[in-house]
Amino acid sequence: ITAVCLKEHLNIYAEAALDDLGRELISVGEIEDVLLWNRTEQGEWWYWVNKPVRHPQTGGEIHHCCSDLPIAFHGYKEAFWLHKLEVEFYIRMDELPDEVTKNWNDHLWRNDEITNQYFERVRIAMNAASTSIR
Repeated sequence: ITAVCLKEHLNIYAEAALDDLGRELISVGEIEDVLLWNRTEQGEWWYWVNKPVRHPQTGGEIHHCCSDLPIAFHGYKEAFWLHKLEVEFYIRMDELPDEVTKNWNDHLWRNDEITNQYFERVRIAMNAASTSIR
């Protein structure tokens, strides 16, 4: 639904990629920005255009952005940020050696507290998902 470019240029209509709670699996923006997007608080704007107000299967309201099991985030172009995202999702920052993270304090997330809470939720969800598969 957020893939406007696919529709305009290739005549492809995208389907919503949502989790069971109606949160997006694929995000159109950088995580530290997207986590602040909330339909209930901010109302309708371009991000919400053509998105269902209710989840197609559960009927629950869709007002928060991001699944705890995300597939992709758009907006990252520099290898540094991609690497930092990977580390945040799969490894706790405090578990890394200092030589890996020595310059990372110069590159903090814009809304650090909310973003780190989200990373923790993702790590917990991924751990639970991988445990249930075994």
